[in-house]
Amino acid sequence: MKTGRPAPAGRFFSLLAIAAAFEAAAGQPAHGGFPGDACPHALKSAVSLTPLRHDEISYKLLDGPPGAKTIVLIHGLDSSKETFTPIAGELSKKYRVLAYDQRGHGQTVDRGVDFSSEILAKDMKSLLDHLGIEKAVLLGHSMGARTAVRFADLFPGQAEALVIEDMELFRRTRELQVLDTDLLEKLKAIQKTYPSREALVKTLEPLYGEEAESLSYRRARQGPDGTLTLLFRPHVSYLYGSQGNAEDLTAALQAIQVPVLALRADPRMGSALSIKGVEHLKATLSSVRVETIEGARHNMHGSKTEEFMAKLVSFLDSGASSGGVRPAVAAEGAEFHAEYAKLGLAPRGSAVLTGSGKLAGSGITAVIHAATGSMTLGGPLFDPTLKSVAASVANSLALARAGGHESVALPFIGGKIFLDRIGVAAETLAGAIVESIVKNHTGLTVKIVAFDAQSAGTFRRALAAFPGAGGGVKVVQGSITEFKDHGCTAIVNAANMELQFGGGVSGVIAHATGEPDKVEQEAARKLAEFYRIQGMK
Repeated sequence: MKTGRPAPAGRFFSLLAIAAAFEAAAGQPAHGGFPGDACPHALKSAVSLTPLRHDEISYKLLDGPPGAKTIVLIHGLDSSKETFTPIAGELSKKYRVLAYDQRGHGQTVDRGVDFSSEILAKDMKSLLDHLGIEKAVLLGHSMGARTAVRFADLFPGQAEALVIEDMELFRRTRELQVLDTDLLEKLKAIQKTYPSREALVKTLEPLYGEEAESLSYRRARQGPDGTLTLLFRPHVSYLYGSQGNAEDLTAALQAIQVPVLALRADPRMGSALSIKGVEHLKATLSSVRVETIEGARHNMHGSKTEEFMAKLVSFLDSGASSGGVRPAVAAEGAEFHAEYAKLGLAPRGSAVLTGSGKLAGSGITAVIHAATGSMTLGGPLFDPTLKSVAASVANSLALARAGGHESVALPFIGGKIFLDRIGVAAETLAGAIVESIVKNHTGLTVKIVAFDAQSAGTFRRALAAFPGAGGGVKVVQGSITEFKDHGCTAIVNAANMELQFGGGVSGVIAHATGEPDKVEQEAARKLAEFYRIQGMK
């Protein structure tokens, strides 16, 4: 029985035609989702989330050196594990390499109508559990990147790092519509192999119209005997196009606290990661590294293999696969107390890293909240101290460094209310801040941003007491939220243990983010996860 209106043929044809533009270099059909406004069909009702059994999933496992870490290669839509042949062998020299076919692809079974990132991630979980793989680096190409991100969200602690190969992670479709089951059955009935091009075109024409002949060249492979084999399963493309691209993975990204590398194909060659997609990644993941490979098509690992491997290996060798997590919370030398966890307050002297909201478009991609003390609670446990200020500055610099930043800007910390709470003169406070910066800025360029000449002078005098600081620490006058004033990709919010925006400089940063509530919620989530790991919640 049909549950929805028939698909307007031309719109669905153009959908697959657009998808076909993302062809792989060596004949591998590995492309991502479809541009959102082209997809007329998406599931409105819930679908059962029954993961595949491990024996229903086809995979290849290449053993690396003894004790080597595992990297999982996850292919894109209409592709298979074979797409990674150009890189799997080379990677196996240093890593244990697992490549597998996602459901409905390659030799893995095709079951049901559920092709959401959740079910695809749970399929992968079945396989990893069977193989005894507890942790791995995940490299997802196109649709596979969505699977990887969802996996990292659903099974925290199992992903050591993520590599996103040319894919956007926000919703790319219009309003969801019902599944056209008649069309689905017709697509399922399409054969895979044909004796001639004429036979293939004749079969495709009733569904694909004028696109049929073009698809017979772009989406089929001709054998030595003249037979043609389709390189995609039309009904799987339809199901994924109606579901995967309707998903918004922003919340899943925000929960990720591991290193992330996003590789983008050359926009001139048909990249599936648009400028909007890049901005979304940077706004959502403050520590993400985004790099473009010139001349690379959507299948970057196949079209520009050497360049792709160079960037991948550089990322992996930089510590992404060493087991270390890029922290969202740094609390070295901070004060812990059960009352902090109970009240949801950050440890006094800690720092928390979040995305930057609308600031990302300016060049600022991270906000680091320095939890110097509470602005709503008073007393020995909550008032800011010189020690907590110094610790929060040091932890802010540690987060910037761990997040892959080369420069960080700190605002003037010392408004009248703050000075009254801490009980020292501005010169004393500036001296403590500068001393902490000088001791902890290795590997970073630090700009102290003063909003007026008087504050700038206070900090310059404090900096003069440390002639060995070199050129790595500077005082500039301007606004912390203006990238042009300091040129730093990360900025420090002189925050509070509540991790909530207040007035003064904090209020200016809140306004500039565009969505302060979301930034605060992200900070609260990361703090809660930090306490959970510490066994305090």
